[in-house]
Amino acid sequence: KKLNVTVIKAVVQHSLAPQIALIDFDNRAIQFSSEIGSEKSGAAVEICSFLEGILSNATMMHQVLSSMLPETQLQEICLRIFTYIDQYVPVLFVKAAQATASSSKMNATAPVSKATPGFYFPRKRGGMRRMIEEIIWTTAKLNQLSGLKPYTFTMASILGRKMGAVRKISSSDQGTDESVRK
Repeated sequence: KKLNVTVIKAVVQHSLAPQIALIDFDNRAIQFSSEIGSEKSGAAVEICSFLEGILSNATMMHQVLSSMLPETQLQEICLRIFTYIDQYVPVLFVKAAQATASSSKMNATAPVSKATPGFYFPRKRGGMRRMIEEIIWTTAKLNQLSGLKPYTFTMASILGRKMGAVRKISSSDQGTDESVRK
């Protein structure tokens, strides 16, 4: 049982986590602005490669396990996997932002045009909304896996609070430069 969660942990930590540094939710909000509200309508949302990797690896694990295990064991293992994902994904985003901030401080003498590449939490309403939408869509897809009871994911609300995002952001705010920090 623990081996299955260990496999997901290894994939997330070693293969997927480095992809966070390449994500820019502010730009993704502009790039995919036509998808606003798609997570509510059920339409597909273009999610970042990090979340896509989590979704595809968890789905593959579910497919393998569901063909070999009774439903109760499948439920138990997937509960552990979902709990790990729910607790660790916010930590990975925070660590990536902290690593970028640390690198920026070390490069403080560099010209502004040579900004440190890496992950930054979104600064615009649209970017914040985009990040939350992608997380909500990913967790909704995980909850659609057959034979599982719905899991109450908290990572969207945790990251929303971390960003200081307003709980509900109207679609008219998408892409504006206004901050939603309190």
